[in-house]
Amino acid sequence: MKSLLVLALVLIVESGCENRIAPATKDNSLKQSAGVPLTIAAPAVRTDASLEVKQSKEPPPAFRRIDFRNLSYPISWKNERVLLKDGKREYYEHRNLGNGWFELEGVYYVDITGDEREEAMVVLTAVLCGVSCDGGSDLFYFYSVERNALRLLWRFETGSLGNGCGLKSFVLEKRTITLDVFNTCLFKGAILEPRSDLEKRTGKFRAELITRFILEFKGREPVLKKREVLPAPQEELKSYSAQIRITND
Repeated sequence: MKSLLVLALVLIVESGCENRIAPATKDNSLKQSAGVPLTIAAPAVRTDASLEVKQSKEPPPAFRRIDFRNLSYPISWKNERVLLKDGKREYYEHRNLGNGWFELEGVYYVDITGDEREEAMVVLTAVLCGVSCDGGSDLFYFYSVERNALRLLWRFETGSLGNGCGLKSFVLEKRTITLDVFNTCLFKGAILEPRSDLEKRTGKFRAELITRFILEFKGREPVLKKREVLPAPQEELKSYSAQIRITND
């Protein structure tokens, strides 16, 4: 009888853990030209002030019906899409090891294509944890609204502060992006990846160099104009807070 009671208690605890955190939704398609129907939703009530989303201005008319806090976003991790609920999504791969979360950080409206209509730039943060957490990475999405559908123009993901290519700063001036990330990094598709020997040379949460990318939007997508590697003024990155600045806001 005692062993039956213990087994029942274990099942109840495990069931509670499974219901507390939902996994990201699987979707192998990362086509950036796919249209997404507009989402009409009532504003969510936030009980935690820290979850308030930064927003550059009131949404333009074309974006007023879109709820970026409750939207599905493509991510490169396992080629999935992550569906946010009230601006956040938690997941786990193992009950005691391997969890993390995605969170909506900001929505900015600016004309990046030069068509005299404002597009939306959405910023998410992602924190992945195993034995320890990676310090967080940043995910950028650029959207337009065409024929009553949300259309992804371009996206990219930085690396993490702990494992390399974490965001130092992002500056958008008119249609030019100046992107600084820690360590020596290259674009691999939509992802910024560090040199393979990074951890051996510097260790986790440390940087000796930064990589600067200058990109310019030519129509709907950016073109890389310049890449350079520069000395890093800071080595310890655990408490670093990245700068995002829109100068033609």
